[in-house]
Amino acid sequence: MELARASRHRPDWPRIHPGVGWHPRSARVPTDDEMATLERMLVDPLAPFIGEVGLDDTSPIGIAIQRVFLERFIELSAAHDRPLNLHVRGADSIAWSADRVAAAGVRAIVHYFTGDPALARAILDAGLWISVGRPVLRRENGPLREAVRTTVPLHRLTIETDAYPLPGRATEPADVVGVTRAIADLRRCSIEMVRVATNAALQEALGASFAWTSSGGSAPP
Repeated sequence: MELARASRHRPDWPRIHPGVGWHPRSARVPTDDEMATLERMLVDPLAPFIGEVGLDDTSPIGIAIQRVFLERFIELSAAHDRPLNLHVRGADSIAWSADRVAAAGVRAIVHYFTGDPALARAILDAGLWISVGRPVLRRENGPLREAVRTTVPLHRLTIETDAYPLPGRATEPADVVGVTRAIADLRRCSIEMVRVATNAALQEALGASFAWTSSGGSAPP
């Protein structure tokens, strides 16, 4: 359904691309038929990545079962050369996911990172990219802001809004510019430097087979 919507809107919004995945906070696990459908969708060039997939301690699905399905998505990533957009909550889940992704040699972005410098370093050491959103705007998120300032190089950083629907809030990436500005302030560099570097990081994470344009600012994975 999302691929069909993206196809309809591409003439007006050529930079909109859906991911294909199964969110770890879903109420149930995907069936074999659903997994087969997801795999078939990955041959569509409109779907340059797999996600959101991952592990979430708050999900009604047990972590052990979530790990089984994350392993399957890692296999699909390797088979179809599609990077993973990882939704991972909890330090243990992040560490486990990073280790498995690194072992498989696939590309992955840890989406909506809110951790500290030590956790950021573990993710980077595993060869993954880090994506940040609105939390970096808030001064009370000191460990996150310190990680962005001192630990995550711009060439491994991507920017997002994570515009999930909430009452009274439009579902749109309205805060990407503000997030970019906050990163520039923390890094003591220009907004243009952040824009160019994070676009390059996203292009590298998505892979050479997906030609991301660098014009118009960074965008969420």
